[in-house]
This record gives sequence, C-alpha cells and structure tokens, in this order.
Amino acid sequence: MLDKCAKDAVRNPDTLAVYRDIAFRYDGQLLQMRIPSGRTLCYRAPEIAIVEKTWGPTEVVQHIDNEGNVKELYGGLLTENLTQAVARDLLANAIFNVEAHVYPVVLHVHDELVAEVPEGFGSVEELCELMCRLPPWADGLPRKAEGWRGKRYRK
Repeated sequence: MLDKCAKDAVRNPDTLAVYRDIAFRYDGQLLQMRIPSGRTLCYRAPEIAIVEKTWGPTEVVQHIDNEGNVKELYGGLLTENLTQAVARDLLANAIFNVEAHVYPVVLHVHDELVAEVPEGFGSVEELCELMCRLPPWADGLPRKAEGWRGKRYRK
C-alpha cells in the first residue's frame, strides 16, 4: 500500500494519498511521506518509470538520492524507512522523557540510551518506565524497556 500511495501521489501532485496514519504528497519537487509523529521524509525529484525486471516491465517510482544517483522506491524500502523513522521518533521521545526527570542522557546507540547519574539517584525501573511513556501519536503501541546500572558502559 505504501508503494501504491507513493505512485498515486506522484501521478496526482498536491493531493494526499493516505494509508492508515501515513500520507504521501508530491509538491512538484519532493515526494513527502508524513509519518505518524507528523515528521516528513522526503524523496527528491520523483517520477514514474517503467523498468525491466526479471518478471517483465514494472512501473516504479524513481527519485534522486543525496549523491545524485537515481534510485527506485518500492514498498519494502518505504516500509524500512518508515520503521526506522518511527523508531527514531520513539527514542527521541524517550530521551526527552528521561531528561525531563533529571536523567541526563550522555549516549544513545540504536535503540538504547545511557544516562549518567550520581550513585543512589533514581532507579533502573523508573528509567524504564519513563522510556516507555508514549507520545499521543503512538498511543497503544506495545513497548518494553530493560536496563541495568553499572559504572561502565557495556554491550
């Protein structure tokens, strides 16, 4: 459905193509994918093209990447980009939540964060609970956090 919406948006500039909480719009220069948080992912100079695949001619959306290369957009890639963007937004929300409760974040790696606090301050359970507080756009999303306390970072 993401692939279909991207194609519909490119074919019909300045109209929304919507699937669930994801909306696509093409403004004549950028194909924009608005994700549930309200943030927008952009694909430059999109156009519909017919490319030869092993199963025959296929209609695709192509765009120009940051290095100036022509790249294909397809459902799997759009889903991957969407998933990574939502994960980033959830981690950013977790960072804001824990820092608002005086757990200063000094590092984040993929889906984890490291807060440096004085000995005896707070608890791992409180930090995990703060990380699991969702923004309104993610209400109902399953979540879980685990943690540990130590003097040195480890994987």
